[in-house]
Amino acid sequence: MATQIASWRSETTDPGAQIDLVISRADHVVNLCEMKFAREAYAVTKAVEDNLRHKRAAFIAETGTNRAVHITLVTSLGLIRNSHSGVAQSEITGDDLFQ
Repeated sequence: MATQIASWRSETTDPGAQIDLVISRADHVVNLCEMKFAREAYAVTKAVEDNLRHKRAAFIAETGTNRAVHITLVTSLGLIRNSHSGVAQSEITGDDLFQ
């Protein structure tokens, strides 16, 4: 599938927003990838969930995209499932990247 890859930084939002990796796919889906390194499985907190929702909203508002925008968490050892982890539509682990 054809894709375009970039990073992104908000020009107008306060507080600012920055996306580590944006993957714009040919199937009209944009993955906003947030990189999280931890020495154990990563637990999404309420503050992280709120921050990710802010970044997604800022990206949609500033780019004017009409594509589906999904949050993807890239973690070293995976996610701990909790009431905040559902903010991400997909997850990539170190094992996925280095198999």
